[in-house]
Amino acid sequence: MKLGGKNNVGMLGGLTYIGSSISSYGLGAFADAKGWLGVMYLFLIVCVMPVFLEAVYLVTRSIVKKKQADKEC
Repeated sequence: MKLGGKNNVGMLGGLTYIGSSISSYGLGAFADAKGWLGVMYLFLIVCVMPVFLEAVYLVTRSIVKKKQADKEC
């Protein structure tokens, strides 16, 4: 079996179906517990979280670079 062959593509496709099934069940269970408005809030949180984390990362990186520049001077 070679890397990037047809077998690997088939396996990745199968894993995609498994992940989709698991997430569909999870969202269905969440919708039963919290309603569809709760699901929409969950989607909102999941979409906003990476933006927040990226902002924290950029601020932290800026502070670290500034401290490194101060040490070099």
